[in-house]
Amino acid sequence: MRLSLVLAGLIGGIVAEASLAASPQRPNFVVFITDDQPYEGLSCTGNPILKTPHLDQLAERGVLFEKALATTAICCCSRASIYSGQHMRRHGIKDFKTPLSREKWQRTFPALLRKAGYRTALLGKFAVGQPFVDKELSLPKDQFDFWYGFPQSIAFKQIIDGRERYLTTVMEEKNDGLSDNMLAVFEYPKATATIRSSAVEIDGGERRHLVVCGTRGTFHIQPLDNPSARITLSEVSGQYSRGYQSLSFPKYVRYINDAADMAKIIRGEKETDFSTQHDLIVLASLLKACGQQ
Repeated sequence: MRLSLVLAGLIGGIVAEASLAASPQRPNFVVFITDDQPYEGLSCTGNPILKTPHLDQLAERGVLFEKALATTAICCCSRASIYSGQHMRRHGIKDFKTPLSREKWQRTFPALLRKAGYRTALLGKFAVGQPFVDKELSLPKDQFDFWYGFPQSIAFKQIIDGRERYLTTVMEEKNDGLSDNMLAVFEYPKATATIRSSAVEIDGGERRHLVVCGTRGTFHIQPLDNPSARITLSEVSGQYSRGYQSLSFPKYVRYINDAADMAKIIRGEKETDFSTQHDLIVLASLLKACGQQ
């Protein structure tokens, strides 16, 4: 079970986090919906001027769709289609004023995820319907566990407590109370462990590592994706000699291999590698590393 934390800008962000009682096989995920971004608006799709390193990293490590069509080239209609999985002629959102009805919203993927036990959140532009038509349907905060959404037309500068502030700055403060750049220390009868959280670190994935130190040696694996490792031993142990040496692993492609493994579990071809209790312990450790007791 992974911990989800999103600080969104002027986009729509939907977070779905599996509850503690949910099956450990269910992933958490985040959906980003950008506004007015053309296909060539990324450096990874060939733009020679725009630099989008974080989105390029997502494209490199995930899947980049190079051919896609919008059935209706209007942002609010497309948002309604993304939420509902329906074409405009079926969901009926043809303008910027009309919201999805409560009945139709109950068939959207955020609503279905929530019914299935996920904790859901929305940060950023919701923008299906206008509050002057129906505020509850146009800003359905009661349909999410955490909400900081806003309508179609909103000023980028806000007056809050008498001060002029940018909307993106205000949104960054609407987090879930978890702290970043923290260090948790776990003490055991014969060992001590530390976990550091650093979500804001640029390209931190390459620096994620696991170090195990003992009286007879040290094991260091870095990075965790496509891993390589070094061990240091004080004496000969089996096939490993005394001193420093490198270990090699079969190539591991993150997400692709994870998805293939999950498919085997769903088909009943194998058991899960980790128990529910293991996932709960991992989640509790992550929360502690983010400042929660």
